[in-house]
Amino acid sequence: MKTYKVKVCNKEIEISRTRARAIKAYCTDCSAGNQTEVAECPCTMCPLYIYRGYIRWTLDKKEVTEEEMELRRERGRNIRLRQA
Repeated sequence: MKTYKVKVCNKEIEISRTRARAIKAYCTDCSAGNQTEVAECPCTMCPLYIYRGYIRWTLDKKEVTEEEMELRRERGRNIRLRQA
């Protein structure tokens, strides 16, 4: 994969040409190079807000009954059969 050099906060870094890396570099530049500030970014109106780096999305895991698991499996089978 090709890389290119970018200046972020007076530091020259080398990043690959991917969308995620470009967004991460932009957010890091916007927050003056502070990674914790990127994670706690208050700019919710920014179009890149949900794509910013240095955050961990935690999903609440709920307990799933065996009946619900079987329904999910059946839905998956039906979808795969329709696609075939």
